[in-house]
Amino acid sequence: MVDAEEISLPPGDWYDFWTNTRLSSKEKFSLRPRLDEMPLYVRAGAIVPMQPLVQHTGEKPNGPLELRVYLPASTPGNDCRGTLYQDDGHTFAYQKGEILRISYSCQVSNGSVTVTSSTEKNAFEPWWKSAKVTLYGAVAAPKEVRIGDEVIHEWRYDGLAHAVTLTVPDAARNWSVRLSF
Repeated sequence: MVDAEEISLPPGDWYDFWTNTRLSSKEKFSLRPRLDEMPLYVRAGAIVPMQPLVQHTGEKPNGPLELRVYLPASTPGNDCRGTLYQDDGHTFAYQKGEILRISYSCQVSNGSVTVTSSTEKNAFEPWWKSAKVTLYGAVAAPKEVRIGDEVIHEWRYDGLAHAVTLTVPDAARNWSVRLSF
């Protein structure tokens, strides 16, 4: 065990990546990291695309794209965003425009959260078809979840992590998810 260190974070709200605990820059706290764990904090308002673990760069990931949405405080104007860029990683085809670039954003209001995916450049076939979207910072289970105009029932709420998880089936296209609370 490492000795405790008192720290404060840069201005704003943050999430502990490992525990999903929301932290404020206004509070100092004691950091006592485990030896096998790097302290990692994500700014509230970030959308972080992730892939399943691979053992080498030539291995194709197996599974959906994971989008981790770290919700900001539910005050108007506190929105979030992130970007995904992909190319083949081996050739210079990206110089000819063979890339995938998707922008993600969310709008937070008192009664709802909307996450939107907007494809800016679609000249590269991604390894994934669907996306597992997890929204951290949800204080309660949503009353309704929609993908586009369709109400879905295939989602779950984790009260301990304050997180809502759902799957967007055709995630390489433009889509929106709306959670009503």
